[in-house]
Amino acid sequence: MKIWIVILVLVLHQKVYSQISEIKDLASGAADLFSGCSASDVSAGCNCMSSCWEGGFVIIDYLADHHREILNMRNLDPCLMSLDIEMNIAYSVHYEYGIKHYYTYINYLPHLRGNIGIFSTDFRFNILTEYADIPDSYRSWELLFLLNLVPASGFKISLGTGLDYEVFTGKYYNEHYLNFQFGVFQIRDYIDLETRIAVDYSTSLLPFIEAGIKYKTRIIHFDHLYAYIAFGGIYQNYYQAHEIWGASASLAFNIH
Repeated sequence: MKIWIVILVLVLHQKVYSQISEIKDLASGAADLFSGCSASDVSAGCNCMSSCWEGGFVIIDYLADHHREILNMRNLDPCLMSLDIEMNIAYSVHYEYGIKHYYTYINYLPHLRGNIGIFSTDFRFNILTEYADIPDSYRSWELLFLLNLVPASGFKISLGTGLDYEVFTGKYYNEHYLNFQFGVFQIRDYIDLETRIAVDYSTSLLPFIEAGIKYKTRIIHFDHLYAYIAFGGIYQNYYQAHEIWGASASLAFNIH
């Protein structure tokens, strides 16, 4: 078993004493998902969506056929109908030059995903915790509906959209998702690239951006259970103003 370990601990040069408090200040002034939208705006949006879907039944029929074909291949890849449970943690360090002091950030990212053929439902908590003089945290959760365009075990492409909910403000944003997975070493290991972007359409701001890369290797291979450990790096940006770089590690299980 070969494990690639990517260690990424970058020191950030920021002018802000506490990033968590600044992120919360920005969040408090942000608009909700539907704020600033008049009745005519909503009507125009609905008309646009109706026009887009006039020819969409052809695509739906194709996806339905593709979904049935994929499910018929479960004997080749049992993960096509499965449940993923992942416990992910990221560590980063921020150095405040003005007072010459280090601040430690730990991001807890528990993750759950259900897979049925080309469709997946993804749920994740994002708990960014700053360990300064007084520990503080910024929490949100994400619910995404994904389409696995290429669900083959050796190479996977998934994209989708859903909700990003900020616990501190009680606001919802639309979040978009894109993921690539490359199987290596007889598809026992994977290189995983993932991006999440939340959008506030009323202000054109991006409340949340995340990009990550990790290498995960299989450590358990049973008939109905796989287990993986993974190491990598993660980048997060809050309100296009505060960046968090960190090293990540995770333990994941696939039940099929």
